[in-house]
Amino acid sequence: MNANTMPPESQQTIEDFLTFVEQERNDRDRDRELWDNLRTLEESLAQTEDKPAKIAKAIKAWCKQFNIVLNREQLADYRINMAKKGKSIPKPTPGEQPDRVYNKALIVDTVKAAREERSP
Repeated sequence: MNANTMPPESQQTIEDFLTFVEQERNDRDRDRELWDNLRTLEESLAQTEDKPAKIAKAIKAWCKQFNIVLNREQLADYRINMAKKGKSIPKPTPGEQPDRVYNKALIVDTVKAAREERSP
């Protein structure tokens, strides 16, 4: 695999997860349990190699553990609505090395910020 490419499924999983977190951050009725469970993902990512495929695998395992389904169609619609509002989920531009955008630090920061935002 070329160093400047990322498996499409890994990219989609990470993009869907980041969209899911953003969507849930804006859902004030969301059960607090999700935010408590994000700490588990942070801990898992801390032990995960900083490679998109490994990060995607950790995200999938976390989602499975907590019965979270990343509905790609619904999340794609949410991204479209975000774009209409001038917001976007970070994604690589053509020719950019994906792991500069989809890296562990970005994902951990996103998860941590979302969790801390919802902490009492």
